Amino acid sequence: MLIVRLKQCEVAMGDGRLDEAFELARRPELRRHRRGQELVGRLARALVERGRSHLAGGQFVAAAQDCEKAAQLGGNMAEVTQLRSAVSHAMTEQRRREHECLEVLATARRHVEMGQLSVGEQMLAALPAGDDRAESLKRDLGARRASVQSVAQKANALLAAGDWEAAIDQIRTLERGCCSDPAVREIASRITARVVSEATEAIETGRLDVAGSLMSRHETLPGRWAQADDVRQTLRQCRQALDFIEKADAAGAEQVLRAMSRRWPKAHWIDSALAQAGKWRAATEELRASPLRVGAGMGPAQGKSPGVAMREAPAPKNGAKPVDFVLHVDGVGGFRVLGRPVITIGPISASRPVDVALLADASLPVITITRSDDDYFLQARGPVMVNDKSVTSTLLSSGDRIALGPRCRIIFRRPSAASSSAVLDLCGTRLPRGDVRHVILMDRELIVGPGASAHVRADDLSAPAVLQGRDGRLVCRAADPVLIDGRAAGTWAEVAPGAHVTIGPLGLVVAKEE
Repeated sequence: MLIVRLKQCEVAMGDGRLDEAFELARRPELRRHRRGQELVGRLARALVERGRSHLAGGQFVAAAQDCEKAAQLGGNMAEVTQLRSAVSHAMTEQRRREHECLEVLATARRHVEMGQLSVGEQMLAALPAGDDRAESLKRDLGARRASVQSVAQKANALLAAGDWEAAIDQIRTLERGCCSDPAVREIASRITARVVSEATEAIETGRLDVAGSLMSRHETLPGRWAQADDVRQTLRQCRQALDFIEKADAAGAEQVLRAMSRRWPKAHWIDSALAQAGKWRAATEELRASPLRVGAGMGPAQGKSPGVAMREAPAPKNGAKPVDFVLHVDGVGGFRVLGRPVITIGPISASRPVDVALLADASLPVITITRSDDDYFLQARGPVMVNDKSVTSTLLSSGDRIALGPRCRIIFRRPSAASSSAVLDLCGTRLPRGDVRHVILMDRELIVGPGASAHVRADDLSAPAVLQGRDGRLVCRAADPVLIDGRAAGTWAEVAPGAHVTIGPLGLVVAKEE
């Protein structure tokens, strides 16, 4: 029987059926025979040769299998060791190339999604032909390019016909990344130039409502456009000047109007308003310098720090209730928002109720923070530490550290120079609601957006969104489309308590105070 198996093994080897010969040769009784030992040696070398052929053909798994079979038959032969080393090196190189290919694919996909189609196309061209993943991405890139070209042609035709609003609507049909395509950016730049020209003419002729409407419609155009910043800044300055006038602050209104006058020399209505504000300020100063000042007791109040002149905080306009609510932002946290100009802060067990109750020692002092125009003042009945200095009254600046006690601290911040709203960050203490860790003192608006200039930092947003309080109502404005409870609401929407608001990738909920 052994001789028969030996013969079968030799025939299988002669016919090139090495796997069949391997199964016969691995039997212990055959390998103990002298003739079988010679046969095993020849078979091991034949397997090594076939493994080398597989390796040369890029069949690394088959080469590794032949190497292991040869090792089982012939042990640690030099040929087997060399083949094993060569296979290992080849497989390592294959994995490295595969990893590089995946990185190139991922980078190319990011460029395609960002609208940088030409860059993505160049990266895909460097990949080996026949890669299914690369071919799929190339098809996607081609479809995007065709879509961009179609939208660019339609938008260009609409713009040429003078309908720039319809051209914006066409551009908005594109995915966000595709809006950065050079052809689309060129059309959007021309739209912006036209809108800015019309808005500039409207401002110079005093039609601020027209300019505001134009810029509001332009805000729906994807991307950031520096050309429109001057116009938007001027409209903000107009609102700021009006706020100063309504607060009877002639000097503030005059300062804003003077800056506008330098920027808009052709807007003669600004010069007229500036002259009237100057007369108003002069008359006001003359009245304040009259004997009325002494008779009405208008001197500095007792107990206040030298150089800190405080005025009564303005009451809400038209009797409207200040906007107070709790804001929950997905992935960011909870914020208690207070719209009133005067708030008290102290321990929850204080002798009198406070606006912001802290879970802190009952013996800690109660402080009052008052907003007057764009300034914030701190007052306390007893001394508190502000920036490691003991005070009872002081003007607050952004970054000031307020310590009610050794382990109860508050950091006062004014993130945005364009907004008079402020943020209180609690350290070493917390609010009764565990899901709320910050307090926002909201004046006209609060900013939710990327970067340190936002009151609520949300880096997932590409552009800031603004929540504004208007006559007791809350309004959301954003560059990205706004969804209210899953329904599209454009880029401007009123937010009711309990509504779930989605701005681009960010979700937030506005809740009533409990």
